[in-house]
Amino acid sequence: MISAAVRNPWAVLVATLFVVLAGVMSIRSLPSQLRPTVEPPEIVISTSYPGAAPAEVEDQVTRRIEEQLRSVNGLREMLSSSSLSRSEITLRFDDGIDRNAAMVDVLNKMAGVRGLPPEVDPPEVVATSSDQQSPMMWFGVRAPEGQPPTPQPFLRRIVDETVAPRFRRVEGVAGLIVSGGAEREMRVTADFDALSRHGLSIPQLLTALQRDNANSRGGPLTAGKREYAVRTTARAANTHDLEEIVLRRDASGSVRVGDVAEIASQQGLQPSVMRLSGVDGVAVGVLRRTAANVPSTTAGVFAAMDELHAQFDQAGVPLRMKALYSETTYIDEALDAALGNIAGGAILSLGILWLVLRSWRAVGIVALAQPLAVLGVFPVLWYFDRSLNIITLAGLAFAVGITIDNAIVVVENVHRLLQTGRPPREAALEGTREVAPAMLAATITNVS
Repeated sequence: MISAAVRNPWAVLVATLFVVLAGVMSIRSLPSQLRPTVEPPEIVISTSYPGAAPAEVEDQVTRRIEEQLRSVNGLREMLSSSSLSRSEITLRFDDGIDRNAAMVDVLNKMAGVRGLPPEVDPPEVVATSSDQQSPMMWFGVRAPEGQPPTPQPFLRRIVDETVAPRFRRVEGVAGLIVSGGAEREMRVTADFDALSRHGLSIPQLLTALQRDNANSRGGPLTAGKREYAVRTTARAANTHDLEEIVLRRDASGSVRVGDVAEIASQQGLQPSVMRLSGVDGVAVGVLRRTAANVPSTTAGVFAAMDELHAQFDQAGVPLRMKALYSETTYIDEALDAALGNIAGGAILSLGILWLVLRSWRAVGIVALAQPLAVLGVFPVLWYFDRSLNIITLAGLAFAVGITIDNAIVVVENVHRLLQTGRPPREAALEGTREVAPAMLAATITNVS
């Protein structure tokens, strides 16, 4: 290979240009992250049981789900946690298991869970990823400086109805964490005297609300050459819709929910209190998708934030959003520090090489070999779906050091042969052959 490279300089030039082009194109496509993406073989099942004590959550939710999941294929360990209003079960699988197959198996098992209380929200099944465990940025929502504080229920409603839907449309955003305030809910307060007068019970009221307050699939409808998807939309959009749900219909007339219960739209239980600079507010954490580019996603979030500010000003809504934390700051600092260390080390080594050899040609060869070697790494990172982070940059810095060491050894040996009167082509070939085994052994030792 060494002799072929020396005999065919134009082929080497074409290959070098190809490496440069592939490296430039790859580095533009690589996502930038603070840490590398880690996908452990874990699946988390989270279930919300509003208002339930930890003992009730464990007995009525956690244990029933655990019994159904014990037979999941490849399961190594099952961990569960029951807290106020929430159950969380973590499934850890054997290394090397197919995460998609494990997810399908878990979803099939969850479909067979029976006997959960009617107040329990549908369980959420999520395959964990390091990208989605901690938000890439936090921002606060509060009243502008110098204006009276905005009530937290109003802030939470604006976040849920306006801010969150807009941020979820940003490319790279996987989800949001909202802290502070409480979600709005429909609260049904039964009138026991009215239920008794109409001969109804609480279970009948609950059954009617669960049965009739839901959208249902009607299946396909074929009309000639056209096929339509039919669905029944019965989910209540406001308190009036709930009041009109029929509990019983007979000869004496119809009994509706509004006849036996009072329905109000109000704030639910507030699980947390958020204060920003001593003022009530709401904090929102942004979770990114797996392998998403953090700088571009952050730029999209800030663009959406500016768009929402313009809408708030136009509507006269006294709200402002302010970034509290962003991974982009630390990513930029880490990238600058790593690139600065690489550049500083390269300049120092080239300066020492010139002092030893006193040859600008030798310095130029080593200086050219360094960026070419680094550019050849980026297509490999892109092919294996890797990202630019503090780990890969540390590896690049280490590789640059090895590349410079090898280049200096080769150049110094070729320079020695030239001083003995050897022709340039012969000196390049023999000088490289003499030190190639030693360089290969040293490089393998360093890498391993």
